[in-house]
Amino acid sequence: MILNSYSFAILRKTKFRLLVTFLLVIVTVLPVRSEIKGNIVLDTTKWSPVAYLSVIPDFTQINTISYKYIIERVNINQDGSFVFQSKFLPENEQLYRIHISKKGDPPSSLIIGGKDHNHFFVFANNESEIVIDSYAGKHLFNNLSFQGTSPNTALIEIKTMLNMLDSLDYFGATLNQDFIRESIYQRLRNYADTCSHPLLSLYAVYQSNYETDYMINPDYYRNFLIKWKNEESAYFKTFRKSLNEKSYSDENTLGIFGISIVTILILIVIIFKRKWKQKKSPLSTLTIQERNILTHLKQGKSNKEIAEECSISISTVKSHVNNIYSKLNVNSRKEVLDYNE
Repeated sequence: MILNSYSFAILRKTKFRLLVTFLLVIVTVLPVRSEIKGNIVLDTTKWSPVAYLSVIPDFTQINTISYKYIIERVNINQDGSFVFQSKFLPENEQLYRIHISKKGDPPSSLIIGGKDHNHFFVFANNESEIVIDSYAGKHLFNNLSFQGTSPNTALIEIKTMLNMLDSLDYFGATLNQDFIRESIYQRLRNYADTCSHPLLSLYAVYQSNYETDYMINPDYYRNFLIKWKNEESAYFKTFRKSLNEKSYSDENTLGIFGISIVTILILIVIIFKRKWKQKKSPLSTLTIQERNILTHLKQGKSNKEIAEECSISISTVKSHVNNIYSKLNVNSRKEVLDYNE
């Protein structure tokens, strides 16, 4: 049988359609590559070549670490690469922490601030494919960059704002610290207000000193809760509980007795905070920088060594050391070494 040009054209189209169908089937059945991988320039004389992945159950636990939160550990290869499999993670997006411990330290050790700041956060779920890069520098994690997810890039932007808060200690009384601090908090609230990612928006609010602000500006938080009223994650449930959402639920009652109720709540909060301050551990009164310097003191380092480690002046170190002595009610470095609570 002789095929004419029209028949050949029909045959070619049929083959093309079959090929497209075959490729679509292959793509559908192939497994999705779900992983969180990174690359870090690591000084293995100082740091253990192991990366840990921890789940953060709610944003009040950001600076808390224990073995129960660590869900995976992987070795860091000689070229600095590491890979976590994310396919076993829950379907719903959650916040996770990746950290590396110093040699000799337990795996559940967390260092906050300074050159030895040893962790960062990522949003992920069981379909996440995230690539993380960190470049060589004086800190463990330098110029972090993310590929594959925009919320994690935004986490770096928020971290940059928070670093500005930590740097205020370096300037002492030469700057109006309260004014600058509140300006940064307001930037975080504005960011949360315009953010379209629910967990990222809530994360920004948690970093904005909301516990104090919500008594002054309740409308902002009422509107925030309305905006995310359909979010039922543990993060939002914890946040709603912390704001005592019932105080916003009955607008008519608030309209009649609003001034009295707000006044009573303010008094309760003031009394509670005073009692809490009396009972809380002296260690919890230390700032991030003071906790960092306390770690160096317990290692027996001199003021000069601490100044070099933290990239600050010796006079600033002395000021922090005096604050630590006062808050812990000690009078010497020997008492600091012996201090346990």
